Amino acid sequence: MGDDDVRRSGAAGRRSLPLHPVHVSHRSVDPYPHQVAPARRWAVEQAGEAGLTDQDAAAVLELLASELITNAVRHGEGTVDVTLVRGGATLRIAVTDGGRGLPAPGAPGEGSVTGRGLLLVAALSDTWGVEHPSGGGTCVWFTVPTTTAPAPAAPTAADVRAPRTLPHRVA
Repeated sequence: MGDDDVRRSGAAGRRSLPLHPVHVSHRSVDPYPHQVAPARRWAVEQAGEAGLTDQDAAAVLELLASELITNAVRHGEGTVDVTLVRGGATLRIAVTDGGRGLPAPGAPGEGSVTGRGLLLVAALSDTWGVEHPSGGGTCVWFTVPTTTAPAPAAPTAADVRAPRTLPHRVA
């Protein structure tokens, strides 16, 4: 894969966001471990302002944003930029640093306490990818829906019908 290639999960050629975003937020983070928690809290707050109302989706966003910000602080170079873009019912979170690496999901050993971040991103996001912006650096992003479809309601006694019987045929 070349430096300008994009790795993406999900349907090929599917657009993540419309051309005109509805909401954009940006924050620069100094590359120090103690800056991860405030940046993660900021991302969740901004996602709420952008329309993310589902608590489960907010928890997923918090976990995935934390993983990407931590990776950028730990393995990237220079200031880390966190950008949230809402377009329609999709929220895209992008984390960019000055490094040129190509992050990829790892295969952590059984006793390993690290190496699962991108596996979580791949498993829990709608789509995700890695890009190398023309200005340099590495951008890892993921998308989540701003709302989730409500679970179907459990049937009530009024909804349950007696089985339909068919007339018997006599031969």
